[in-house]
Amino acid sequence: MSPSRRRWRALEWTWAACVLVFLTGAARHWMVEPSLAGGALTPGQIVVAAYLAVTAAVLARVRRDALPVAARSWPILLLPVLALASTLWSEAPAPTFRRAVSLAGTAGFGLLLAVRFTLAEQVRLVALALAVTIGASAAAALLFPEYGLMTGEHAGAWQGLFFHKNLLGRPAALAALAFLFLALGSDRWRPPALLGLAGSIAVVAASGSRTALLAGGAAGAVALVLALVHRLPPARRGRALAVAGGAGLVLLAVLAWRADEALALIGRDATLTNRTRIWSAALDALAERPLLGYGYHAFWRSDAAARIGARIGWEPQHAHNGFLDVGLELGVAGAALFLAPFLYYLGRALAAGRAAGALAGWWPFVYLSYYALANLAESPLVRQHTLGWALYVATVGTLVRRPAPAAGRD
Repeated sequence: MSPSRRRWRALEWTWAACVLVFLTGAARHWMVEPSLAGGALTPGQIVVAAYLAVTAAVLARVRRDALPVAARSWPILLLPVLALASTLWSEAPAPTFRRAVSLAGTAGFGLLLAVRFTLAEQVRLVALALAVTIGASAAAALLFPEYGLMTGEHAGAWQGLFFHKNLLGRPAALAALAFLFLALGSDRWRPPALLGLAGSIAVVAASGSRTALLAGGAAGAVALVLALVHRLPPARRGRALAVAGGAGLVLLAVLAWRADEALALIGRDATLTNRTRIWSAALDALAERPLLGYGYHAFWRSDAAARIGARIGWEPQHAHNGFLDVGLELGVAGAALFLAPFLYYLGRALAAGRAAGALAGWWPFVYLSYYALANLAESPLVRQHTLGWALYVATVGTLVRRPAPAAGRD
């Protein structure tokens, strides 16, 4: 590689890492959605416009590689199309339009990750970006507790650069998974990866986020099992996966049978901190507009959401379940457009991992598992400017990509 190409490659890595840091939401307190009304731009609007513009420009430059990947990823790209179409029936048309356009832009960045970075590089890129995020959050919690620690009901829990402890817990748990993969799959990266793994787990614990702890712990257990399976000859991996899957189903059945005791162990009751009350009320609201929902990012601005607040005694900002939020906003049609491709690509990720020569080949399956688990009690499943959605598109794009990207091979 020539010196000029190496410089451009370093610039590409730096830019992608900075965008991933931004997509964690660590700067959400100053990020404002782009406005169509004019007026002075905020720093957040400038950052959003810049990363979307650069993404569009780079996609145009590498369109010969990007267009085939986009064409093969069409099942998941239908969701931004439906979100944009929902402007026609939305309870809040202008915000729906803006956020749907941004959702498509974030998907474009995910496609760019798939086209320009190999799977192993994506894991390292995620680890690097999240190391910066959780490192800065830990510094905020330790050095500036008036900003980095929560007050009120969750007083003392780390929130770092985020609004809430759960918002810190999610990227910290994902960072732990990325560092775990690096530690298991590479002698070169093992020492710093183990240090990053320990730090990430410590931040998850300090945040007190039960969702992050459970989702990250479950996905981490899956990763460890897959690392053991990967050591077997390819012909024996299928049988080992079947045994591991059966054991997992038995464990889930036992936990469901003794749900009250299991929840008590993590300091939760059967309502999951009143989440079940929100889910019940939200399902009633969904039944009023079941097919197409209330419009992308519009439900929690509607009169139906106000009725939920009156019913449960406080006003939630989301359903605390990403799948339910997709249904509320885009109806059964939107939920089906997400679930059917997700399950298909989850199966494809499992098959790809079985055939992979490197441990990084299991990353898509582990990431998709974590993505689903983390959205059972939180709601960033299909959101613009979020790390989860961008990495979901990148993961699918990597699974369907046939020729290796120009950037190199795993």
